[in-house]
Amino acid sequence: MAGEFVYLSDVLGDPDVLDFVGRLVSARFQDSGVNVVVTVETKGITLAASVARYLHVPIAIVRRDQRVTEGASLTTHYVSGSAKRIQTMSLSKRLVPSDARALIVDDFMRAGATARAVAQLLAEFDAEVVGTAVFMATAMPVAKMVDSYVALLQVNQVSEAGIEVCPYPLSES
Repeated sequence: MAGEFVYLSDVLGDPDVLDFVGRLVSARFQDSGVNVVVTVETKGITLAASVARYLHVPIAIVRRDQRVTEGASLTTHYVSGSAKRIQTMSLSKRLVPSDARALIVDDFMRAGATARAVAQLLAEFDAEVVGTAVFMATAMPVAKMVDSYVALLQVNQVSEAGIEVCPYPLSES
Protein backbone atom coordinates (compact mmCIF):
# COMPACT_ATOMS: atom_id res chain seq x y z
CA MET A 1 0.00 0.00 0.00
CA ALA A 2 1.40 3.36 -1.00
CA GLY A 3 -0.23 6.61 -1.98
CA GLU A 4 -3.63 5.32 -0.83
CA PHE A 5 -3.60 2.32 -3.18
CA VAL A 6 -4.08 -1.29 -2.18
CA TYR A 7 -1.81 -3.58 -4.18
CA LEU A 8 -3.81 -6.80 -4.30
CA SER A 9 -1.25 -8.47 -6.53
CA ASP A 10 0.99 -8.63 -3.46
CA VAL A 11 -1.57 -10.98 -1.91
CA LEU A 12 -3.24 -12.56 -4.92
CA GLY A 13 0.11 -13.33 -6.51
CA ASP A 14 0.73 -15.97 -3.84
CA PRO A 15 -0.37 -19.39 -5.15
CA ASP A 16 -1.23 -20.63 -1.66
CA VAL A 17 -3.52 -17.65 -1.04
CA LEU A 18 -5.16 -18.15 -4.45
CA ASP A 19 -5.70 -21.83 -3.73
CA PHE A 20 -7.19 -21.14 -0.30
CA VAL A 21 -9.49 -18.36 -1.54
CA GLY A 22 -10.54 -20.48 -4.52
CA ARG A 23 -11.57 -23.27 -2.16
CA LEU A 24 -13.48 -20.86 0.13
CA VAL A 25 -15.44 -19.20 -2.65
CA SER A 26 -16.17 -22.44 -4.49
CA ALA A 27 -17.46 -24.03 -1.26
CA ARG A 28 -19.92 -21.13 -0.87
CA PHE A 29 -21.31 -21.66 -4.40
CA GLN A 30 -20.87 -25.42 -4.88
CA ASP A 31 -24.61 -26.15 -4.66
CA SER A 32 -25.79 -23.25 -6.82
CA GLY A 33 -25.44 -24.99 -10.18
CA VAL A 34 -22.67 -22.72 -11.47
CA ASN A 35 -21.54 -23.81 -14.92
CA VAL A 36 -19.26 -20.87 -15.78
CA VAL A 37 -17.12 -18.45 -13.75
CA VAL A 38 -16.94 -14.95 -15.26
CA THR A 39 -14.36 -12.26 -14.52
CA VAL A 40 -12.98 -9.10 -16.06
CA GLU A 41 -9.47 -9.13 -17.52
CA THR A 42 -7.50 -7.72 -14.63
CA LYS A 43 -6.03 -9.06 -11.44
CA GLY A 44 -9.19 -11.07 -10.84
CA ILE A 45 -8.30 -13.63 -13.51
CA THR A 46 -6.09 -15.77 -11.28
CA LEU A 47 -8.67 -15.73 -8.50
CA ALA A 48 -11.49 -16.64 -10.90
CA ALA A 49 -9.37 -19.45 -12.36
CA SER A 50 -8.84 -20.86 -8.87
CA VAL A 51 -12.57 -20.76 -8.14
CA ALA A 52 -13.40 -22.32 -11.53
CA ARG A 53 -10.87 -25.08 -10.87
CA TYR A 54 -12.59 -26.09 -7.63
CA LEU A 55 -16.07 -25.84 -9.17
CA HIS A 56 -14.83 -27.84 -12.20
CA VAL A 57 -16.30 -25.32 -14.65
CA PRO A 58 -14.81 -23.16 -17.42
CA ILE A 59 -13.83 -19.53 -16.99
CA ALA A 60 -15.04 -16.73 -19.26
CA ILE A 61 -12.96 -13.56 -19.34
CA VAL A 62 -14.68 -10.29 -20.12
CA ARG A 63 -12.25 -8.17 -22.14
CA ARG A 64 -11.81 -4.41 -22.04
CA ASP A 65 -11.15 -4.52 -25.79
CA GLN A 66 -12.74 -6.93 -28.22
CA ARG A 67 -10.30 -9.56 -29.48
CA VAL A 68 -10.63 -10.81 -33.04
CA THR A 69 -9.22 -14.18 -31.93
CA GLU A 70 -12.26 -14.78 -29.70
CA GLY A 71 -14.81 -14.68 -32.51
CA ALA A 72 -18.21 -13.06 -32.28
CA SER A 73 -18.64 -11.05 -29.09
CA LEU A 74 -21.19 -8.92 -27.35
CA THR A 75 -19.97 -5.50 -26.26
CA THR A 76 -21.40 -3.02 -23.78
CA HIS A 77 -20.48 0.37 -22.39
CA TYR A 78 -20.89 1.41 -18.78
CA VAL A 79 -19.88 4.20 -16.42
CA SER A 80 -17.25 3.13 -13.90
CA GLY A 81 -18.27 3.68 -10.30
CA SER A 82 -15.00 5.22 -9.15
CA ALA A 83 -13.59 7.13 -12.11
CA LYS A 84 -16.98 8.09 -13.58
CA ARG A 85 -15.61 7.31 -17.04
CA ILE A 86 -17.25 5.39 -19.83
CA GLN A 87 -15.70 1.94 -20.05
CA THR A 88 -16.17 -0.81 -22.63
CA MET A 89 -16.32 -4.56 -22.11
CA SER A 90 -16.76 -7.48 -24.49
CA LEU A 91 -17.50 -11.14 -23.97
CA SER A 92 -17.06 -13.84 -26.59
CA LYS A 93 -20.23 -15.73 -27.45
CA ARG A 94 -18.19 -18.94 -27.48
CA LEU A 95 -17.39 -18.64 -23.78
CA VAL A 96 -20.94 -18.58 -22.39
CA PRO A 97 -22.98 -21.80 -22.44
CA SER A 98 -26.57 -21.54 -23.70
CA ASP A 99 -27.87 -22.49 -20.24
CA ALA A 100 -25.37 -20.35 -18.36
CA ARG A 101 -25.53 -20.13 -14.58
CA ALA A 102 -22.72 -17.69 -13.98
CA LEU A 103 -20.69 -16.79 -10.93
CA ILE A 104 -19.02 -13.39 -11.25
CA VAL A 105 -15.63 -13.31 -9.49
CA ASP A 106 -13.44 -10.25 -9.04
CA ASP A 107 -10.58 -9.14 -6.87
CA PHE A 108 -11.93 -5.82 -5.62
CA MET A 109 -15.23 -3.96 -5.39
CA ARG A 110 -15.63 -0.29 -4.60
CA ALA A 111 -19.07 0.75 -5.81
CA GLY A 112 -19.92 -2.37 -7.83
CA ALA A 113 -20.22 -0.75 -11.27
CA THR A 114 -18.03 -3.37 -12.93
CA ALA A 115 -19.93 -6.29 -11.39
CA ARG A 116 -23.23 -4.69 -12.40
CA ALA A 117 -21.99 -4.17 -15.97
CA VAL A 118 -20.85 -7.81 -16.18
CA ALA A 119 -24.28 -8.95 -14.95
CA GLN A 120 -25.97 -6.74 -17.56
CA LEU A 121 -23.70 -8.15 -20.26
CA LEU A 122 -24.53 -11.69 -19.14
CA ALA A 123 -28.23 -10.84 -19.34
CA GLU A 124 -27.68 -10.30 -23.09
CA PHE A 125 -26.73 -14.00 -23.21
CA ASP A 126 -29.87 -14.92 -21.23
CA ALA A 127 -27.51 -16.13 -18.52
CA GLU A 128 -28.55 -16.37 -14.90
CA VAL A 129 -26.12 -14.77 -12.46
CA VAL A 130 -26.16 -17.00 -9.38
CA GLY A 131 -23.78 -14.84 -7.40
CA THR A 132 -20.99 -12.31 -7.23
CA ALA A 133 -17.89 -12.98 -5.15
CA VAL A 134 -15.05 -10.58 -4.49
CA PHE A 135 -11.85 -10.96 -2.53
CA MET A 136 -12.08 -7.49 -1.01
CA ALA A 137 -14.80 -4.82 -0.88
CA THR A 138 -14.67 -1.29 0.46
CA ALA A 139 -16.84 -0.27 3.38
CA MET A 140 -17.75 2.91 1.53
CA PRO A 141 -19.92 3.43 -0.32
CA VAL A 142 -22.21 1.30 1.80
CA ALA A 143 -24.80 0.97 -0.97
CA LYS A 144 -23.27 -0.97 -3.86
CA MET A 145 -24.56 -1.12 -7.44
CA VAL A 146 -25.21 -4.86 -7.18
CA ASP A 147 -28.05 -6.43 -5.24
CA SER A 148 -25.94 -8.92 -3.34
CA TYR A 149 -22.38 -10.16 -3.21
CA VAL A 150 -20.01 -12.17 -1.08
CA ALA A 151 -16.71 -10.66 0.03
CA LEU A 152 -13.92 -12.18 2.12
CA LEU A 153 -12.36 -8.95 3.34
CA GLN A 154 -13.56 -5.39 3.89
CA VAL A 155 -11.36 -2.32 3.49
CA ASN A 156 -12.47 0.22 6.07
CA GLN A 157 -9.83 2.89 5.54
CA VAL A 158 -6.83 3.51 3.31
CA SER A 159 -4.39 6.34 3.95
CA GLU A 160 -0.68 7.11 3.89
CA ALA A 161 -0.59 5.91 7.51
CA GLY A 162 -1.83 2.44 6.61
CA ILE A 163 -4.78 0.30 5.67
CA GLU A 164 -7.52 -1.04 7.88
CA VAL A 165 -8.81 -4.39 6.63
CA CYS A 166 -11.06 -6.80 8.49
CA PRO A 167 -12.96 -9.98 7.70
CA TYR A 168 -16.17 -9.19 5.88
CA PRO A 169 -19.34 -9.54 7.98
CA LEU A 170 -20.60 -13.14 7.80
CA SER A 171 -23.99 -12.39 6.30
CA GLU A 172 -24.27 -11.80 2.56
CA SER A 173 -24.93 -8.16 1.71
